[in-house]
Amino acid sequence: MAENLNVRSSDGVQDSEPEPHGSDLSGSSTHDHPASKSGGQTPKPADGPSEEAAGAGSQAPEGGKSARGSRRRPNSAHAALLESFKDARRNSKAWQGWGFRIYPDTLAALKQRMNADRRSTGLKLAIGHYVDAALRSAPSDVSEMIKIADEYDDERVFDNDTTRPSTYRVGASAYSIASSLKMTMDEADESRRGAAFVSAAVQRLLDGLDAGGILNLPTRSTR
Repeated sequence: MAENLNVRSSDGVQDSEPEPHGSDLSGSSTHDHPASKSGGQTPKPADGPSEEAAGAGSQAPEGGKSARGSRRRPNSAHAALLESFKDARRNSKAWQGWGFRIYPDTLAALKQRMNADRRSTGLKLAIGHYVDAALRSAPSDVSEMIKIADEYDDERVFDNDTTRPSTYRVGASAYSIASSLKMTMDEADESRRGAAFVSAAVQRLLDGLDAGGILNLPTRSTR
C-alpha cells in the first residue's frame, strides 16, 4: 500500500504494519474463500484518494460544522467513533496492538473516511479508532458474526486482491474480541473467517458514518 499506516493520534494510538502477533485473523494472505457462492464485485483501489477528495462524498465546511452552521447530534456510528477516540485519550494504557487483516476495498474506504473526519473535527484520528468502534458495535452472537462475515465475503468471492497484515491499537473490549476471534471461529467450525468478520464490521461502521453525513464534535453544554 502506498499510504503509510504509521499514524499517531494525540492520544498515543499508533497504527503500524509489522506482521501481527497472536491469532491469524484471516488465514492466508488471500481472502481464503470457502466454495464460491455468488458473484463478486471489483474492489476499490487499496490506496485511498488524497485529502482533497472528501471521504464521505462531501467536504466538511470550515470549522467542522454543517452547512447551516450548527452541529448535529451524532448518530450511533458517529457516537461509537467519538467514544473510541475519547476512550483512547482517557485510557491510553489499556489500548494494545493486535494484528488485523482488512479487505483492501474496505481499508481504502476507511482511509478516505478518516481523512474527511480529520478535516471536519480537527481530531487526529487513527485507523485503530475505527477498528475499535467497529468491533465494539459488531454482533457478539457467533451465528450473527458468521452471518455478516458470509454476507460480506459473498460480494468479494471472486476478488483476487490480497490482504496485508497490519497492527492497530484498540481498546480493551475490542482487543478481547480480536484476541479470541480465531478460537471463536474454530469452535464454530468456521476457521479462516476472522478477516471477513473484521472487514464486515468495519464496513458496517463506515456505512453508518456515511449515513450520518459529516462527522462533527458534540455540542458542549452551556453550563
